[in-house]
Amino acid sequence: VIGGNLNEGRGSVVAYATYRDIEAVLQSERDYSACSLASSANAACGGSGTHDKGRFTDFSTYNWRLEGNEFVPNAGYVYNFGPLNYFQRPDERYTAGAFAHYQVNEHVDAYTQIMFMDDRTLSQIAPSGAFFVTSTISCENPFLSDQQVAAIGCGGRVGEVPGYIGRRNVEGGGRQQDLRHTMLRGVFGLRGDINDNWRYDVSYQYAEVSMENTYLNDFGTSRIGRALDAVRDPATGEVVCRSVLDGSDPSCVPW
Repeated sequence: VIGGNLNEGRGSVVAYATYRDIEAVLQSERDYSACSLASSANAACGGSGTHDKGRFTDFSTYNWRLEGNEFVPNAGYVYNFGPLNYFQRPDERYTAGAFAHYQVNEHVDAYTQIMFMDDRTLSQIAPSGAFFVTSTISCENPFLSDQQVAAIGCGGRVGEVPGYIGRRNVEGGGRQQDLRHTMLRGVFGLRGDINDNWRYDVSYQYAEVSMENTYLNDFGTSRIGRALDAVRDPATGEVVCRSVLDGSDPSCVPW
């Protein structure tokens, strides 16, 4: 903060500026938050059934996870989602402003106020993925090995069977929300005495407020469905999304 008087007190100016920089703290950096609790009654490390290996289940007759090109029993395997969450989100903020006035004569006092603020902060939680949002598995999917086809109860490489897939997108990083607020305000005015009974104050004010909210690294359920519906292109032999062949989503990539 800096300020001073002008011309033997006929005016004054005060200006300020601030800067704040808060660094992120991950839950992995604290021993009491590095693990997700199994339950409120159990202090052991736990996590989510939507994990990095990929869980394949009909929640009735089979419950597998992926190892190489085979299915093995999931056996309680879970994903510890705690470490990648922000305990403290990063935040960077700038502010600045100035206030001034000058008495032109006994009837006119000119004044101004100018203020600015820019703040950006980022939140992060564990990676997104497919959270069991599809209800069938195609037996024709070329990514399935013969062992996997048999494990989910396909009679052969035709049709589809009931099945849900939970797979965490660990390659894509955490889900993030990028928030930014920017504000600018300016006031310019004249005020003073007209006579012993009347005063005036006339001013012009201009302000802008901007808010940007960008959400990153999440998955859309419709796109998950198309990406999991993989077939072999009869013309090239490559594995592609069915939606690429029928033209409904030419940009789809198999997952």
